[in-house]
Amino acid sequence: MGTPVEIEFAVNLDVPAGRPAEFGLLQMRPMVLNRELEVLDLDRYGHDQIVCQSGQVLGNGVQRDLRDLVVVDRDRFERSRSQEVASDLGRLNARLRAENRKYILIGVGRWDPWTRGSASR
Repeated sequence: MGTPVEIEFAVNLDVPAGRPAEFGLLQMRPMVLNRELEVLDLDRYGHDQIVCQSGQVLGNGVQRDLRDLVVVDRDRFERSRSQEVASDLGRLNARLRAENRKYILIGVGRWDPWTRGSASR
């Protein structure tokens, strides 16, 4: 692409014995260089102000207008109910968008096949 890129992928290591692990390339996009390569001084923020932190990321930034954190608990998530969870998230997304509320969604897996057209953030 002629520029640094962000690559999103998924790995399935939970495969039957003797079968290779699965690697799936989900998407690749150019990095937005002006925000994602800036140095972020985390010492300026209290521990309770940091939503997500990692020593190995492709980019960083500060989002000051976030109002909500939506979390799908991985310990309670049942993959067989992915479609139901995605539908619920689609409705919640529509409500938050109608109220112009900025939020972060943290969850398990991908819901694209079921949320396409309804969950767009």
